[in-house]
This record gives sequence, C-alpha cells and structure tokens, in this order.
Amino acid sequence: MQSDSHPFIFGYLIGCFFVAILILFKTILFWLLDWLTKANVLKKNIEKISPPDGKTFLAKFGMFVGIALFEVLLSWINVAVISWQIAIGILRVSRDALQPAPEAVKSLRFPLRNNPNMSRESVWAYLQALGVKAGGNPTIEELANSLNEIAEIYPTFNRTIALKKLESLYVMNPESISAALLAIGRYGAPSGQPEMD
Repeated sequence: MQSDSHPFIFGYLIGCFFVAILILFKTILFWLLDWLTKANVLKKNIEKISPPDGKTFLAKFGMFVGIALFEVLLSWINVAVISWQIAIGILRVSRDALQPAPEAVKSLRFPLRNNPNMSRESVWAYLQALGVKAGGNPTIEELANSLNEIAEIYPTFNRTIALKKLESLYVMNPESISAALLAIGRYGAPSGQPEMD
C-alpha cells in the first residue's frame, strides 16, 4: 500500500500498530510493578476470601484478546488513553511507595504482601485490622455478616479461628470479639483446625 495515496488509512494502521505495542508494554510493565511491590501476593491473598471467578482460562484469554483487538481498532485515540493509563499507574505505585505509613499499618500489610500461604482466616483478620487502623469501626453485625458470607462460599472457613486471629492483632477490644463470637453461634469449624500463617 502506498502511504502517499492513502494517507488516512496508513496513519490509522500506524496508530493500530502503536496501540498493539503499548498494550504489550502496559501488560508487561504492570505485571512487573505488581511483582516488585508484592501486589501480586496481595491479590492472591484477597482472592482467598473473594467469591471465586467462574471463568475458565480460555474464557479469560478470549476476553483479553477481544478487548485488545477492540482497543487496537481505536487506533490513535487509544494511544493517548493507554499512555495516560501507564502514567497514572506509575504515579500510583510511586505515591504508594513514598507515602509514609504508621508502623502498625506496615506490620499489618507485611504478611498480606509477603506470605502467599496465609489461611483464609488470617487474610480476613488482617484485612479487618487494616480497616480498623484506617479509621473503620465495624459493628458486631458487620463482622458476623462478613464471616457468614465467606463461610457460605468456602465451607472450610472457620469463623471462630478468624475472630481469634483478629483478637490476637489487638486492634479491637476483646468485648467486641466476644460479642461477635456469640453472634456467629456454634457454626464454625472445629477449633482445632490448623492455621497456615
């Protein structure tokens, strides 16, 4: 194809090429940033108490390819959009890395970002503790509902152990933990269930 006889089509195709390169670059860059900041371990831990994703690998791959093709077809529009996404992603990671955090928050974040073998109970307890340190004040009902929702999805989730783990982090008063234990009743797994943290 002669570029001077079809300049608009040629320019559009060049834009599509740049979008494809930027998509590949963004995917690799964000994966690398997740690995460097241990965000991949954090995501893996959070997935332990999130509803399972029912999509197969092929379905996820097909969706990724479909979205990537659509983005490529947007040509130069998406060159600007992806460039902005990359800049925002780098700024977000830089801000999180440079933003000072209290020592108590750092100690709660550390296992979530560094221990991929945490139990569901421990992940729940640490996330609740971080919420409290961030200014949250969950009610007894909110704690019980959160535990019950996870137990419905994952029958092996031990609500009693999760509450005991939260109690051991010393972010809530023992009376609240005892009240939450009463609220969930005797439906937890046997208290001898081993912890993995």
